[in-house]
Amino acid sequence: MRMWAKLSKVGWLVVLGLVLGGANFAQADLSYDMGSSSSALQSGFTRVTESTLYTSLNGYGWDTALNFASHGAPASSLQNLLLDYDYGSPGSTGQRTFKVDLAAGEYAVTLYFYDQTNGKTNIEVYQGSSSTLLAEVDTLAPNTLITKEFNVTMASDGTLDLRFFRPADVDPPVLPYTDKWVINGIVISAVPLPSTMLLLGSGLFGLGLLRFRKRA
Repeated sequence: MRMWAKLSKVGWLVVLGLVLGGANFAQADLSYDMGSSSSALQSGFTRVTESTLYTSLNGYGWDTALNFASHGAPASSLQNLLLDYDYGSPGSTGQRTFKVDLAAGEYAVTLYFYDQTNGKTNIEVYQGSSSTLLAEVDTLAPNTLITKEFNVTMASDGTLDLRFFRPADVDPPVLPYTDKWVINGIVISAVPLPSTMLLLGSGLFGLGLLRFRKRA
């Protein structure tokens, strides 16, 4: 029982948080709708225009201004999300990084790609300036929604950088805008702690209560 006796009051508060909260202490879901400043906004999403630049005050935004386009979308629950997008030209000069501040923890990221009129090819998403490829869209056919999902882990509080890129030396454009990368929306969700961790926290908390009762 010496181990339990040495656990500080702060330690017991952390255990209590695990038991009652059931989360990984990361922030709530973050949802971003990319497009123009005047288009309809998807319900529950935060607007991100071509000129929404990252600041520490906002906690999200692009590293550099880019472009937007609106080609419409069929009626659906995601119509407002899909009707327009932010986009960049091919090559290194056209790449852009979307930055968002996150607390330490594990996150599930979902990216939405759609263009009602023009197809796209070879869209790549990297982790910051590294060569770590997080997602790739080989072919985005017209009027076809593609979602890409992946997990990222923030070892400490910081900024997640998602770099969007389309190589300039592949698949010459068949139609205008087909050689651009696009992004319609981004959703970032905190991944809950595994149930085994919650059971461990419950057990530790129970032992702590038993020890305090015996001391009383």
